[in-house]
Amino acid sequence: MKLMFLGADHEVTGSCHYIECCGKHILLDCGMEQGHDIYENQEIPVSAAAVDYVFLSHAHIDHSGLLPQLYKNGFQGKIYATEATTDLCRIMLLDSAHIQEFEAAWRNRKARRAGAPQFEPLYTTKEAMAVMEHFIPCEYEEKIPVCEGIALRFTDVGHLLGSSSMEIWLTENGVTKKVVFSGDIGNINQPIIHDPHFTESADMSSWNVPTATAPIMPRRITKRSWQGTYRKRWTAAETLSFQRSRSDARRKCSILSAKSRNAGW
Repeated sequence: MKLMFLGADHEVTGSCHYIECCGKHILLDCGMEQGHDIYENQEIPVSAAAVDYVFLSHAHIDHSGLLPQLYKNGFQGKIYATEATTDLCRIMLLDSAHIQEFEAAWRNRKARRAGAPQFEPLYTTKEAMAVMEHFIPCEYEEKIPVCEGIALRFTDVGHLLGSSSMEIWLTENGVTKKVVFSGDIGNINQPIIHDPHFTESADMSSWNVPTATAPIMPRRITKRSWQGTYRKRWTAAETLSFQRSRSDARRKCSILSAKSRNAGW
């Protein structure tokens, strides 16, 4: 068995992890990096066409946003997700694709005036619609036989409708190991969303929570996405740049809001 952390290892967005076992190539999430990019995600170690399965924790774009690009690059495998995650991805991936196309059109208008090369969107609405055909909606708490040697179960973790941690049983050479990937874990006592359910055992686990609140597991692999010693500290220049970007974004949103009110939108 081989386990690799490709994205959201030292930072929060761009969740993507790779398991190779039983002759199969599996991705845990396939997310888009968003916001201030401190660490560059690693490339998937096999071609998109060689990926057999994607196990998806939830629909947020930083966990699902590169699925249409994976399809565009040749993926023809199966995507396992809860029913609610499947429904939400149908909306969110199309919305993300529309943003990609809109930005490409805007860049290309500027490129034509400057005589610069044309810009290609990361993916299109057509590719976002096509990748939805590869989703397999699953129920919570049902142990799903994915293929010989691999089984999967989704557990509600209260982060978003359909969000889950994933228990994965991997059997090679007569030895079975249980790997748990937490996904993003929510809070308790939230409206609509259930309280997180706990996973009681694992041989290896990866948790998207602060180290202080991560459950104690045997051979725990804690990514410490939100805090901890692996997170890079920003320099004064990086902090100032981020603050200016955030201030500019707020100012532009205020201007757009004022224009919308004046136009009667």
